[in-house]
Amino acid sequence: MLDLRAQLPSDERSPWTSFFWPEVAVLGWGRDVSHGDLSRELRSWSAGEIGTRKFQKADSDLDYIQYRLEYEIKTNHPDSAGEKNPVTLLKELSAIKSRYQTLQARFKPVAIEQKETKSRICATFNKTMTMIQELQKQTDLELSPLTEEEKTAAEQLKSHISDL
Repeated sequence: MLDLRAQLPSDERSPWTSFFWPEVAVLGWGRDVSHGDLSRELRSWSAGEIGTRKFQKADSDLDYIQYRLEYEIKTNHPDSAGEKNPVTLLKELSAIKSRYQTLQARFKPVAIEQKETKSRICATFNKTMTMIQELQKQTDLELSPLTEEEKTAAEQLKSHISDL
């Protein structure tokens, strides 16, 4: 993977800094990513994959926030009086991160099942369409041209299936 940390000043390099660029670090691309590449990649993902990516990004964002807070505390606020304890804030952040990880663990099987279900639906639909075409050939059935409403419905169905 591309090491973006080398672009930071030496005092800000750490394993957490790669989370500053979630499109590269979280998605695991080893190249520069343009907005168009990201957009095309996101369109190719199913809803389950997008949900999983959102959890990964949230997890990465929390890691980055924790790193930045630790860095800020060390450099600028060694002994802040009268303010909420920064260590307590970091513990709260860790608890939030733990809750996100729990949600992600619960979401993962649902996303997998959703993907499998969509695949089965697509396979069944394709088999049905093939059977209809075979029946039309065997019976020499000539279909009348589709109406505008039928054409619109067919296009919507095709686009919905391509999203699956």
